[in-house]
Amino acid sequence: MKPNQSPFLWMLVLGVSLLFLFIVYLKAGAYSTTWGQMLDAIFYPTDSLSTTIVWSFRLPRILMAFLAGGALSVAGMHMQNLFNNSLAGPDILGITSGSSLMVALWAMTGWSLLGTSDVILLGILGALGMGIIMLMFAYKLKSVVHLLLLGLMLGSFISAIISIVQASSASQDLQRFVFWNFGNLQRVNLDQILPVGIVFFVGLTLSMTQVRSLNAMVLGEDHAQSLGISLRAFRLMGILIAAILTGTITAYVGPIAFVGLAVPNATKLWFKTQKHGLLLGANVLLGALFLGLCDLLIVYFEPYLSLPLNAITSLIGVPFICWMILKYRYVAS
Repeated sequence: MKPNQSPFLWMLVLGVSLLFLFIVYLKAGAYSTTWGQMLDAIFYPTDSLSTTIVWSFRLPRILMAFLAGGALSVAGMHMQNLFNNSLAGPDILGITSGSSLMVALWAMTGWSLLGTSDVILLGILGALGMGIIMLMFAYKLKSVVHLLLLGLMLGSFISAIISIVQASSASQDLQRFVFWNFGNLQRVNLDQILPVGIVFFVGLTLSMTQVRSLNAMVLGEDHAQSLGISLRAFRLMGILIAAILTGTITAYVGPIAFVGLAVPNATKLWFKTQKHGLLLGANVLLGALFLGLCDLLIVYFEPYLSLPLNAITSLIGVPFICWMILKYRYVAS
């Protein structure tokens, strides 16, 4: 049975797979726990070591993986629709770089925009600023290739600024930033889940209000305007959603590559539809499943090798994007 013939059945399959991954993850790790210990730790928490491991390490880590994967995938979906380009994504068009720059300046120099020390607000502002800049360039540039190259160049320019800041920072601040820049879920705690969950819910709610506009934009801007869609409001909302989702995730767990680029393309190719109500849910589930699986691999390899999260997402994401370009030639846009 093909996904486009029974999409809701496949959505159920993704949901069940996500639940199965959640259960497996809570039992995974160097410290061995029985199924009974794991269930007792969840439903009857005590001062035992198994309870501490589940609630302090495994549970917040897998929940953040789910939130980050879903958020970045939804952000990527909006970017690809907004720029009408399958290769648009938060990390390719500099959205992630803008967030990284603000966090880097705060972490290594103490400087912050508007005098705030709220790393989440800084991450969102950096992502929003770069999103607006790229949107302005999108008006000027007719070529999709030129827009992508400009995004990559701006990302490299920001990386150069960050490198200069790194060269003049204290060793302790530099070490913290470098570890953050790899993208990691290892330092996540349970207190961070609620604010990230709230931002994710807000971004998802705003995305649901844009489903009609997203569907209309597939047929072109002229058609969307004939249906009463305000292009200015649509673009601003798209940038805002991508910025708050990408900025929040980047601020908490660092820049994570290829999730926002690969997962939206995978959902479109898999479900073979441009109905964004369905794609929105599919991106949330598949993005969460993808990043959760990537982090599960890291957990299994931790006793032998410390792997950066970005290494795993890139090893999977890059071959997929290359295959998509060679075989489909942007037909998923």
